[in-house]
Amino acid sequence: MQWDSFSWFGFRDVKDNGELNPMPNQVDSTDLISILETVSIKTLEPPVNGRRGDSLGILHTQVPDPEIVEAEKRAYFQKLAS
Repeated sequence: MQWDSFSWFGFRDVKDNGELNPMPNQVDSTDLISILETVSIKTLEPPVNGRRGDSLGILHTQVPDPEIVEAEKRAYFQKLAS
């Protein structure tokens, strides 16, 4: 994972509509250790790492807003045309 975009790590699940579920009252210590290990691996990218930080099993990918992408394309082509 290269840091070419914003990454966010958290304890709250994400609903289908993009909103966050409430914070759980408790986080199991085993889960907490696994989450902290995953964040450390993803952040530090150690060169010799057999686990790769896949212990969470949950990945939410943020996609660009299509309106912003379209506006950026228009601005780019306008700049090329001038």
